[in-house]
Amino acid sequence: MKIILDKLKYNSIFVNINLLNKLMNSDEIIKVIDKLVGGIEPQGETNIDNERFENLKTLTEVLEHYHQKVYDVSYYKKRQEYSVKRAGEFADKFITDSVEWFDMIRK
Repeated sequence: MKIILDKLKYNSIFVNINLLNKLMNSDEIIKVIDKLVGGIEPQGETNIDNERFENLKTLTEVLEHYHQKVYDVSYYKKRQEYSVKRAGEFADKFITDSVEWFDMIRK
């Protein structure tokens, strides 16, 4: 993991993302994103909170991007090809589960 992060830090232009994806599981990818974005929770100190607010805006932009990508894949749920349909159904279920989760936690 340290080697991968060092490569990201010093040679980001040359990093083969496909190779990273094969070497890293989702927990490791989340750690990298957390490091790239930085903290998002306010602390009650203006300078820190201003930086954290910018980090929060960055994170939401990233999330919106990936939500759209998953939504786009969900359109494939009605396709005939098994592998395409499987991806579409998985994406659609993720969206449904996410909506239900947000509904539940907001009550």
